[in-house]
Amino acid sequence: MLFKAHMGQKHQAMRVIFAVVLIFLLYWLPYHLVLLADTLMRTRVIKEICEHRNDIGQDLDATEILGILHSCLNPLIYAFIGQKFCHGFPKILAMHGLVSKEFLVRHHVTSYTSSSVNVSSNL
Repeated sequence: MLFKAHMGQKHQAMRVIFAVVLIFLLYWLPYHLVLLADTLMRTRVIKEICEHRNDIGQDLDATEILGILHSCLNPLIYAFIGQKFCHGFPKILAMHGLVSKEFLVRHHVTSYTSSSVNVSSNL
């Protein structure tokens, strides 16, 4: 699919892929680093001190929450980076009366008629 896409579509697809991988690393890398430290302590490769054990426990909890938060944000990442969302979201807002026709015209949103808002079903 990516091989047959036009240059602009390839650029967009690569941008989405890069953003998804980068955000995945930012959210999950801290957890895996703390988990590695915990494992090294449990296997006695690193000297286990009571103070460090407590810190590792708290760090595991905090970084696990960060990782789980990534799972909640991932759909939003795809949506906000995707071109269809960027063009379709203002139309949805107009359809529900949250933005005016003038707003759509001013921001160059296409496919707006005076009687209705045309929203693609591919959103």
